[in-house]
Formats: sequence, structure tokens, C-alpha cells
Amino acid sequence: WFEFFKIVPSKSRKNFWSARATNKTIDIELANGNGMTFEQYEECKDKLFFVGNADLPFPKLREKYY
Repeated sequence: WFEFFKIVPSKSRKNFWSARATNKTIDIELANGNGMTFEQYEECKDKLFFVGNADLPFPKLREKYY
């Protein structure tokens, strides 16, 4: 999903993410319910995520809870 949405850190807002594919902010939620920080990216990028709110203008990536 990170590649599909072309997700990068937001330049204007700390610890927010931007989806270059849609030019919008995208929320990334970890299994514990917290948002993913920039420092957690390398640790979490290969985990399984699914897209919530896919039918809305602002999709949200959520980590699969095991």
C-alpha cells in the first residue's frame, strides 16, 4: 500500500503522511490504535495493512491485528 499510494512524510505537518498518488493526507493506524510516526516507518512498512475508508476521499491504512 505504501508503494500504491506513494506515501511519504508530510512536509508541512510533523508525523502526518501524504499520499502523492492522490495529493491528500493519509492516516496510518497501527494495530495498537496509535498513528504511525516517521521513526516507526522502517519497522512497520512490511507489515500487513488494509485500507479502511476506501470509498471516502481520505483513505486510512490500518495494520492487521493478529
